[in-house]
Amino acid sequence: MKLSPINNQSESILLNNEEVYSILEFGINQLLVSVQLTDLLILDNWSVVQRISDPSSGNVQKCWQALLPGFNLESFPFVVVAGHETINLVNVKEHTLQPLIQAKNRNIRSQKAAFFMSSDSGFNMHFATHRSTEDRRREDCWYMMPLKDDFTQTLRTYK
Repeated sequence: MKLSPINNQSESILLNNEEVYSILEFGINQLLVSVQLTDLLILDNWSVVQRISDPSSGNVQKCWQALLPGFNLESFPFVVVAGHETINLVNVKEHTLQPLIQAKNRNIRSQKAAFFMSSDSGFNMHFATHRSTEDRRREDCWYMMPLKDDFTQTLRTYK
């Protein structure tokens, strides 16, 4: 499959002096773009409308992004983005970024950092973390975090 813009002048963008790590389309002609080192760009119709800076300088290379289950641009505009230090919640409507999970994870070149599974009372987020031990070994841990209906309702209310 080859993607080709209909009009290169109106359906493309050049991001000067930026290294792009990942791109997520969350609406028609609306993109969330992770750029070097910690920032996110929100694009609408191929124009940058907002730059979101991560306050943590170590939370670099946000190579994985996913729509939160139930995503709706008007009523539930949340995207999950994984960096090296935290998994973040991004409100693409209000242009905000907040840490959701304080966990070191390594997702390289858009490898999945997490996945979601439905449950009877909401959904579960599965993710892995890593750390270096005192004897210089790498320890990986797998987690399942239940995000119940009250989590979703709270986000809808206080977005």
